[in-house]
Amino acid sequence: QEGHPDSTKFEIEIEGETLVLELEKNEKLISPAFDITYYLPNGTRVTQKPKDLEHCYYHGRVQGQPDSDVSLSTCAGLRQQLHRKGRLLLVPHALEKKNRSLKYMYTNQCRVPSQQNVPKKVTRPKYFQSHFKLTSLPIEKKRNVQNETKYVELVVIGDNREFQAQSHDVERVKRRVLDLANNMDGYYKPLNVRIALVGVEVWNVRDLIVRDYSASDTLNRFLEWRMTNLLPRKHNDNAHLLTGGVFSDSAIGMAPVSTMCTKDRSGGISIDHSTSALAVASTMAHEVGHNLGMNHDMPERGCVCSASANKGGCIMEPATGFTPGQVFSSCSRKDLQGSLQQGVGMCLFNVPGPGDLYGGPHCGNQYVEVGEECDCGTVQECNNVCCDASTCMLKKGAQCAEGLCCKDCQ
Repeated sequence: QEGHPDSTKFEIEIEGETLVLELEKNEKLISPAFDITYYLPNGTRVTQKPKDLEHCYYHGRVQGQPDSDVSLSTCAGLRQQLHRKGRLLLVPHALEKKNRSLKYMYTNQCRVPSQQNVPKKVTRPKYFQSHFKLTSLPIEKKRNVQNETKYVELVVIGDNREFQAQSHDVERVKRRVLDLANNMDGYYKPLNVRIALVGVEVWNVRDLIVRDYSASDTLNRFLEWRMTNLLPRKHNDNAHLLTGGVFSDSAIGMAPVSTMCTKDRSGGISIDHSTSALAVASTMAHEVGHNLGMNHDMPERGCVCSASANKGGCIMEPATGFTPGQVFSSCSRKDLQGSLQQGVGMCLFNVPGPGDLYGGPHCGNQYVEVGEECDCGTVQECNNVCCDASTCMLKKGAQCAEGLCCKDCQ
């Protein structure tokens, strides 16, 4: 796409040091299923597929530093997250620097629905226990579940307060959500979980649920709306409400635990609490983590986090500080593996069909498409010993590259 090449390099200076960023367009972020929904003043719903959607969202790393990660948007200036050597460096968007100072919420809480607010049969329904027993995988296949790439087909709804916060502009809400989803995908990529945005809906006329100051009540109403209104017209694995308002109990997000892929409970809510997309994306990633079966990183759990507290800590910590959580802890990885082995999130294993990618098929986007035998990403990011990243063909002697039945390339 003109102005936003598939791969590029940026040279930037941070704290007196010149860094070269090697970037690849995040082709997983948007597919032809993506559409934008908004409403006319009379309440008529309008859904459109953007004809010329500007794709300007990148992932990559710092040249010469293979353990670094970069999430970057070039839509209207440079905005990025750079993680290297245990440090998180934030470069705000040019427009953010001009219009607003960078703000973070201090010690705000994520909350999971309590027994007082949500019945047990909703937060931890009995049918989940039987579902776990029915779908538990054989021992021989369990160790492969975490290696299989999972795809969360996500719809994000911006409520009326979010619409107002984005200058009453549907296009700005869309760009905000795309930026958030790109950063969420960057957070989840190391876990072999990808965030694929399939839709954005903006409640630009009025909220379609009763939106009050109770986070738990708002969550329950939103999940009911997803089941009865959204799902019948728009396929999604998970839906998230992004609100420009606040809640009375200091919560900045809420989601039920271990409900991914369910019809009635796969979703969450988050406040758009910062001008920094990185901080809000961290909150949303936290809530989706609950849906995937991740619990909070409490001190008694002894979680190992590669990022120190003053560098942001880990995503599933119960409260946020000045810098957003940037990585998942050992506890989160263990929780995710356990949930997947118990059958949570089984809808995430469906790989988009050939050609179902914005920008068309090509080798290196981690989707196996027509003419390919495997696709483990770019040469720089591929760690699959069975797949040749330069050709997207199986290496000599290999019969497979991934899958529940694939072991040692056979």
